[in-house]
Amino acid sequence: MDAVIDGDGPVLSVYVQAPGPDEPIDAVVHRLCAEADLPHGKVQVSFVERLTEQGFRITHEVSDGEVWSHHHVHFDEPVTESQVQRFINCFDEPIANPTGGKRRLR
Repeated sequence: MDAVIDGDGPVLSVYVQAPGPDEPIDAVVHRLCAEADLPHGKVQVSFVERLTEQGFRITHEVSDGEVWSHHHVHFDEPVTESQVQRFINCFDEPIANPTGGKRRLR
């Protein structure tokens, strides 16, 4: 909703990083979670190709002081349930954040 109010349209944040030579995907996920200081206890993994094949546009977005790997996935307006389902289907099942995430206060 903040992005819509700011005039960016409907978007969701993702973090994008290409693996280094012979770097396993779990090492990339760990690096992204650590560098972005993700607070979430679980994360989901996808690939740019999956999202673009489903018609999503991805743009680099660091204007609010976000880390270099922060990107926006753009949705068409109005956002439809089928669009949301296509987005969800692009991701693997949730896994534990390898950095543990931030502990939430109760």
